[in-house]
Amino acid sequence: MKTLTPQKSIILFIILLVSVLLNPACKSSELTKEERLAQKELARAERILEKEKLREAQSAPASSMEELLRRQPNVIVTGSGNSVKVEIRGSTSITSNNEPLYVLDGRRMGNNFQLISHINPGDVHRINIVRDPAELSAYGLGAAAGVIEIITIK
Repeated sequence: MKTLTPQKSIILFIILLVSVLLNPACKSSELTKEERLAQKELARAERILEKEKLREAQSAPASSMEELLRRQPNVIVTGSGNSVKVEIRGSTSITSNNEPLYVLDGRRMGNNFQLISHINPGDVHRINIVRDPAELSAYGLGAAAGVIEIITIK
């Protein structure tokens, strides 16, 4: 027995919904029980499809550190190439640099994205975004705008 993929189930529900709505026997302006059920099923299938697309996008291998950081929650990456700026949401300063401190395998790399842009994203095991003031105090004054810890596969 074949199973329906999310894409096929959405197409099936769209066809069902259109056929019910365009049926001349349905003259009433209120939705029938079947129409409401079809709308609910269509919405559910659309949510499943969106979750699948998001899961596929997150599991696809990144081609650069810039792309890998763009996927991180609470990280804002602007620009491209040599003019990339990275900020951690909520950690901004009016007077100082808003670039986070980059820490690669426990070594402080500095507050410039160019220092880590050469890293192969396939070698990255995990990225931790540190925003908590108590945790930032361990890194000193250079970590005022947050810390991006990069742990590579060893």
